[in-house]
Amino acid sequence: MEAVGALGDGELEIIAGDRPGLLSRVARTLAENGISVQSAKINTLGSRAEDMFLLDGESLKDTRKVVKLEADLIHQLEA
Repeated sequence: MEAVGALGDGELEIIAGDRPGLLSRVARTLAENGISVQSAKINTLGSRAEDMFLLDGESLKDTRKVVKLEADLIHQLEA
């Protein structure tokens, strides 16, 4: 994984090596943390995924929950 962008403003950018199941892992992690995807732009450039999500959910207003979500996403992307 190369980057997980800011979550507090409701935008998430993920830049990572593409692999089967990547989008599924991200979506599942968001759902498990009570986050809804309002919009997504999914880009695959060769072996590189550059995905942008517009998110919504009460968890985004709680700093501790945002930190947990970021850690959960990083864990999924490194797995």
